[in-house]
Amino acid sequence: MDRILEITNLKKNYKNFSLKGINITLDRDNRVLKDTVRSFNLDLSGYQEFTHDDLNLKVGDNLNDHSEKISLQHLFVGSSIGTMRLFLENGLEGTKGYFLYKRIDGNNVLKELHKKGKVWVVMSVYENNAARLKLKPFNWNKCTEN
Repeated sequence: MDRILEITNLKKNYKNFSLKGINITLDRDNRVLKDTVRSFNLDLSGYQEFTHDDLNLKVGDNLNDHSEKISLQHLFVGSSIGTMRLFLENGLEGTKGYFLYKRIDGNNVLKELHKKGKVWVVMSVYENNAARLKLKPFNWNKCTEN
């Protein structure tokens, strides 16, 4: 019972901080995506976004039945500014996709993907020089201590 109260109090104390942190992250990710899409002049209508978690297999899944997911997972390895973004035309059933991210040096990267059989393959990689996005400094005074 004491442990439940401790966790509840912890959530109350850090509620404002967590929400602000999430909002800051979402704002940064949206700015990075807009900058990357604009720099490559992309139209992502008709494309479905997938996260790294969307590609995880469930317990009991047969590896041979999910080669399309497995072939995409390696794309998310590495560092970036903001979240790496995967867009597939017509989802996993489609044959074309884009993997977008902003490198640590600020450059935008586009990997063009095509599905060959049941495996996704990087067909070409493009990189545009871009400026690092400047984020507003976080105001720690807005966090409550209660």
